[in-house]
Amino acid sequence: MRPSAFLPPPSLSLRRTLFFGAAAAAAGRSATPSRLPARRRAPVPAYGVGGGRGGAAAAAPATVTPATTTRMLSAQVRVRQHVNPLSSRFQNPLDLPPGWYAETYTDPSAPLHMDIGCGKGRWAAAAAAASPGINYLGVEIRAALVDQANGWAAAAAAASAASGGSGGRNVAFLAANVNVVLPDLLATRIPAGVLASASVQFPDPHFKRRHRKRRTLTPALAATLATALPRGGTLLVQSDVRAVADAMCGVLEAARWGEGEAGEVAGTPSRGGVVWTPTTDAGAVWRAGAVEVEAATEAEAAAPPGSRPTTNREWLVDNPTGVPTEREACVLRNGGAIYRQLYIRV
Repeated sequence: MRPSAFLPPPSLSLRRTLFFGAAAAAAGRSATPSRLPARRRAPVPAYGVGGGRGGAAAAAPATVTPATTTRMLSAQVRVRQHVNPLSSRFQNPLDLPPGWYAETYTDPSAPLHMDIGCGKGRWAAAAAAASPGINYLGVEIRAALVDQANGWAAAAAAASAASGGSGGRNVAFLAANVNVVLPDLLATRIPAGVLASASVQFPDPHFKRRHRKRRTLTPALAATLATALPRGGTLLVQSDVRAVADAMCGVLEAARWGEGEAGEVAGTPSRGGVVWTPTTDAGAVWRAGAVEVEAATEAEAAAPPGSRPTTNREWLVDNPTGVPTEREACVLRNGGAIYRQLYIRV
């Protein structure tokens, strides 16, 4: 038997190299790697603003027209849909100059809304256009999306100025792990008292039990927001996954004022000690059927079904912001349900 009979079959890449190499030899060309076919991707316009990575701002296009803005908004950036926020690469602090906030917004004293996990930033951009008297800050862990979103914001401001508008800017985006940078961001870069509201909209569900620790809204994040928001400040949470929405609501409803010890939020206790209270004043509500709350421990997971805790919350029918996200519009268009609640800091 020939020795080659004992060798494993060639890999796919080797077979491709042999095939295209033979074709190139037949055509009288050298079979160099540059001759092999490569995946071609349409280039994305390089209109990014360095603020997303904490660097200096890049210049916007010299001539910005409505057609240019439309092309930019339709451009797509390829990124990983799911990332691990606990990875060491996402534990770095932000590197922002002290005057970053005042240089970013036309009116730094305006109330600020923070959209946590803003994705492509289109909701924040639309909300900012609808509410010019409010500043919006989107925080997203994927830097490529932030660079593109800052490019859109810069182009929109330039287009407004070119068409005779104010050219003011009330929206910006940061690439960061919010659970790592938010305390320092609020303490050193965002002026005290301007944060008025926040939102966590359609976060990565992280379905697997061992991945739930990666979810965005943690007790620590809720405590940081509670200490930064004024009394009456709001936090909107929504998802099209019932278990994720229940988990976020559970984190907020379990928070209690105290001395800042484990499980407590440092601050003056309110009546009953609660930190967040859901509101039904934002519109009509609907009640979904009672379901079991996600087990927090192995003991709860092993408990008989009848003894596990259940929830039967009321959910808001309409988005209190009046601006739907892309995910929200897609879910409703396909007949899905949105589980949302607006919490007030007490």
